[in-house]
Amino acid sequence: MIESKKEILLRRISEYDIEPSKYWSDKDFVLEVVKTYGNVLEYVSDELKADREFVLKALQSDYRGNTDQTVFEFISDELKADRDIVLEAVKYRGKALVHAPNNFKNDREIVLQAVQTSYLALDYASDELKADREVVLEAVRNYGLALKYASNELKADREVVLEAVKTYGKILEYVSDELKADREVVLKAFKSEYIGHEDKTVFQFVSDELKADREVVLEAVKSDWKTLEHVSDKLKADREVVFEAVKSCGYVLKYASDKLRTDREIVLEAVKNFGYILEYASDELRADREIVLEAIRFDGEAVKFAAYELKTNREFVLEMVTENGDVLLYVFDGIEVDREIVLEAVKSSGVVLDRVATDVLKADREVVLEAVRNSGSCLHEASDELKADREIALEAVKNRGWALEYASNELRADREIVLEAVRN
Repeated sequence: MIESKKEILLRRISEYDIEPSKYWSDKDFVLEVVKTYGNVLEYVSDELKADREFVLKALQSDYRGNTDQTVFEFISDELKADRDIVLEAVKYRGKALVHAPNNFKNDREIVLQAVQTSYLALDYASDELKADREVVLEAVRNYGLALKYASNELKADREVVLEAVKTYGKILEYVSDELKADREVVLKAFKSEYIGHEDKTVFQFVSDELKADREVVLEAVKSDWKTLEHVSDKLKADREVVFEAVKSCGYVLKYASDKLRTDREIVLEAVKNFGYILEYASDELRADREIVLEAIRFDGEAVKFAAYELKTNREFVLEMVTENGDVLLYVFDGIEVDREIVLEAVKSSGVVLDRVATDVLKADREVVLEAVRNSGSCLHEASDELKADREIALEAVKNRGWALEYASNELRADREIVLEAVRN
């Protein structure tokens, strides 16, 4: 597990046998720690946690913290009940509201300030303020997901929802059914600043009527390619809809109709940005040289789905490895992997030397030199004679400094080679 900066600091104090109390009672020290490492107020003396002047300064530094904890969380109960302190806390970390006494969660000024710095603050506000239109508008302007915590009445407020979908289209999940069927709201949600990589799509939350609307679907697939999975069979067979989707991500070709998987232009567009999708192309297009070349340029493993006659055509294999040496990692029956093919492959994929090359080729100076230029670690696979070759070792450490480990003992004592290794 990676240590946080705070944990590193505490460990170092412990390692050097420094008495923590000497430091956690020192105002200047603690403030510096808060500024640099995030919140550590849980470790300071009770005296400092109740020191109003100190706490105010600490709160002003809290925005620099990168933890879920807040300075406000660890101050004295007396100061947590101080309205000015609470107001100052939420000004920098709106989330501090969760630790405030309940009466402040119904304080309009405090909550209004809190939602401006953290949309999550709305979740901790009173029910009365979750139904306050101005408060909720401020929260969704900060980030649309805040609407999730608003009252049902405001989830049906068109202006509020329009503001929310600007920054978080998937908030459509929580709005009223009427607004899920509102064309303008839905189209704006598709153009949201945030689409995200979750399984859910904005399209899943629109009304059934709009899911059948071709114009709406066209806009949806332009903004989120995952939409194609959820559209009707009729629209999965719509050439323009599918073409727009595969332009964003070729992976969605798997959801297109059988007929469109035979469409050369659509498949060519798909494999340009997701080569592995060649698996879903028609047999005829898997035998198309241009399409296969585009697919392996993106992902060498895509060669597994190319037609057998292409994979066993030496001339075409040479053309493929010239584009992407990784192709040779997925070696196939029926083709002899000779020197010329390996030499081309290692220029872009040095690992071929390990996975495919014969012992004869691992002792071939030209082949090994090209391999280490691409991946210095390939020196490990070279013959003992070539591990003692100064030019090869030098090229290897230029690419990967730690390749020095595989050079001969004599070259590991070569000043120029060692200097090059430490630079890389």
